[in-house]
Amino acid sequence: PSDVQLFSGCEDHATSADVSSRYGHAGGAMTTALCDVLRKYPNPSYPQLMEQLTQVMKAKGFPQRPQLSSSQQFSFDRPFVVDDPGQNRNGTIGRVVNTKFKANPRPFAPGDPLG
Repeated sequence: PSDVQLFSGCEDHATSADVSSRYGHAGGAMTTALCDVLRKYPNPSYPQLMEQLTQVMKAKGFPQRPQLSSSQQFSFDRPFVVDDPGQNRNGTIGRVVNTKFKANPRPFAPGDPLG
């Protein structure tokens, strides 16, 4: 399995803007900015990528701030490359359950169709 990274056009509590392409098609403002940045800087480091995305978004008048989430920790100075996924180095793969709850079933109410 590979590392999973999520680029988002804004923070969770905010709303991402839509833009219209030169061909009249709708698209995301951050996605458009990402394409613009990668055309200009094909292999930026992650700090360069995030800085350029922020600058492009501000220059186009969008108040949102691009965000990056990852399924694992990685060296932030490595180059961003679309076609070379990083190897998953997580110690555990899959869901980790830390707490077990004691079963506490409730009795069915009279006339309940499931009871």
